[in-house]
Amino acid sequence: MPTSRQIACVLLLSVSLIPTSMLFGFSSGVFPGQNNVPKDVTSALPGCGNPSCHSSFPNSRPEAGPVVLAINTTTSFQVGSTITVNLSVTGGLKSPRAGFAVTSDKGTFIAGANTQVSGSNATHKDSLSRAWSVGFTHNQPGLVRWTAAVNTVNGNGRADPNDNWGFYGPSSYYPGSFFYLFVNDSQVFAFGSPCQGSDGYSPVAGIAKNAAIGQSHTLEVHAIPPGVVTLGILGLSNKTWGPIPLPLPLAGLGAQGCDLRVSYDIVQAGIAAGTGKGNGSVSFTWTLPNLTILRGLDLYEQAIVFDKGANSGGLTTSAGLRARIQ
Repeated sequence: MPTSRQIACVLLLSVSLIPTSMLFGFSSGVFPGQNNVPKDVTSALPGCGNPSCHSSFPNSRPEAGPVVLAINTTTSFQVGSTITVNLSVTGGLKSPRAGFAVTSDKGTFIAGANTQVSGSNATHKDSLSRAWSVGFTHNQPGLVRWTAAVNTVNGNGRADPNDNWGFYGPSSYYPGSFFYLFVNDSQVFAFGSPCQGSDGYSPVAGIAKNAAIGQSHTLEVHAIPPGVVTLGILGLSNKTWGPIPLPLPLAGLGAQGCDLRVSYDIVQAGIAAGTGKGNGSVSFTWTLPNLTILRGLDLYEQAIVFDKGANSGGLTTSAGLRARIQ
């Protein structure tokens, strides 16, 4: 018969062979596709509902309240630049402990406070916080889409079904809601900020190709309600519109926090295509004259979105964009 000391040694050895991430319920974070965590953990069910991870369904403890993940960053930026992304969670368990996972369809994350990264994925480094930061960069102009999931935990060191998790989006019960960003071409510069629309989305405006004489020039607008009327504005100033100084606050129209940032010189109207909350998009194209005198001229562009759920004025605005003609 083995002695009690021998049995104790065997038990200790067995515990030491258990992967640390399993032993502590991924308290040090785990990337999608690793340690039995689904590759689509941020974008599809079952998401975190893996037996090795946490509870089977998002917000499985309704008495704790749904978890809400906030992502705060510049959503329109120049190609090759690095932006700072701040993430935080509210709701869920009344605990200071939490974790997150975010996946981008392109680009690269850079580790920041309490975070670790692997290419287009980022996650927490420990579960001792409910707020995190990462950097992000991408070297190709165009639209970028993130999906994310967040988990509030009780800190018992296990993959506990009592932990409360959810997805990023207007409802954390449902997967696949995108957080949109736009990487602008090298001679396009964003200024000012958008204002928030319905379901927490703010219009994201971007220009994927530098303005050039004799070529078409396109302004894209994303993260707006499908089916709404949107105006694309092309102006020659971001300082004045006739006698009116810019930016012009639109609070008097019921759009608190929204501003007209460019002169209202040339305007196109369009209807946003797409399905699902915040998944609408529309584009506006102008053809620039083939005149060399135009090289070096700055164009100023912005979108106004008629979003009736945004505020009493029923409209939102994007950030402004300055595009230098090549």
